[in-house]
Amino acid sequence: MHACDRDGAGGGTEYEALAGPLFTVIYVFAGVPVGMWADKANRRNILLIALLTWSIATALMGAATAYWHLVLLRALQGLGEAGLLDTHID
Repeated sequence: MHACDRDGAGGGTEYEALAGPLFTVIYVFAGVPVGMWADKANRRNILLIALLTWSIATALMGAATAYWHLVLLRALQGLGEAGLLDTHID
């Protein structure tokens, strides 16, 4: 049993919610506070936290057994990726 199935046309409501709006909303709204934090703190440490968050969330997605696991992990991916962009642009 898969936590999130795609239909034959490449869609599926649950899949589409994970692939699009959920990630985008978290990524966009997390970018502003993370960017402000990056201006005041050590960027290397923020980059490390962001990379670990993104990597761990991605790795755990393979072990997800329920849809809500994927929702939580996809949100964590968005947080992690938001930190990656803001820390390497000066």
